[in-house]
Amino acid sequence: MTASRTGRSALPLYVFLTLLVWGLFAADRGLFQDDAALLVWAQNHAHEPLRGLFAAAGAPTRRLLGIPFILAYASGEPVLVLQALYGISWLLLGIALDALMRALFPARRGLALLAGALVLTATSDLLTNSPIALGYNLSALEFLVALIFVVRWVNGGRARSLLLAGLLVNTSVFTTDGAVPAIVLAPLL
Repeated sequence: MTASRTGRSALPLYVFLTLLVWGLFAADRGLFQDDAALLVWAQNHAHEPLRGLFAAAGAPTRRLLGIPFILAYASGEPVLVLQALYGISWLLLGIALDALMRALFPARRGLALLAGALVLTATSDLLTNSPIALGYNLSALEFLVALIFVVRWVNGGRARSLLLAGLLVNTSVFTTDGAVPAIVLAPLL
């Protein structure tokens, strides 16, 4: 069984775990003050879509954090859209970690499955159904995908992989700065 086939066979499990941990009660959760503040920020920047798209949301480096909130505000159903984006980002985190583990340890297929499953079942301190964590999830996802591209480059891939990794690391930092410690420690990997 190839590594890519193993990753695809894990997808139903990952979708099930995401729905079980996040999705069962996602529609029951409203917004917290941070979510509402970012939606107000999106409303304040709605009249200037291009400039507002990259305006700092909170901290100076959080220039991409507002994008999901702009999309949610524009949808007319902000809570539903934020929950959907949060659930998708949660699922993609598990898939990305699975892919990274398969790239790092191709002979250990079970390790990739376990890592992906653990990410999908590890909830974040009372934020399981809260879009507050959306920015952090997106930042972590961007960083994990950057690591996948770095591993591809190290394994003889094209320079394009390294370029994409650099772009994704910057995207991660400009979404939230939560991945900065991991970025600093990544060369040890």
